[in-house]
Amino acid sequence: MKNIIFIPIILFLIHQSVFAQEPTRRPQIEFEHGDLVSSNTGRIADGILSKASKAYSEFFAGVYNEASGISNIPSILTSGIVYIKFDSSEGHVSYGDYVTTSNEKGFGMKASRLGFIIGIALEDSNNTSGLLKIRLEPCWVEK
Repeated sequence: MKNIIFIPIILFLIHQSVFAQEPTRRPQIEFEHGDLVSSNTGRIADGILSKASKAYSEFFAGVYNEASGISNIPSILTSGIVYIKFDSSEGHVSYGDYVTTSNEKGFGMKASRLGFIIGIALEDSNNTSGLLKIRLEPCWVEK
């Protein structure tokens, strides 16, 4: 009778040791306000996040926004009106231009060809780099 009681306990302990795993931890990356963020899956929830570093990246996930407003919690925005870091590698950005990810980590640029864009510029760029106000609407532009 004693042997019957120990068998379930041993099986339970073996089951716990086999299936007990440490939770997956994401690497900590230092983002700055306006950084363009990409994910190895293109999704925030289950991907490894990093600064976007490929022009016209289809793995774009959102824009990092420092704590502000009511929530005071840093977040990654996926739509709306936002400020992004930009460079002028593809030329001056004007109101209404399509904007996409750049080869420079965390930065956006003027979209000079068709492909994946992150949004539309809501102002002219005054400098060669800095923050640019855009309407964030990631999509493919084919025509």
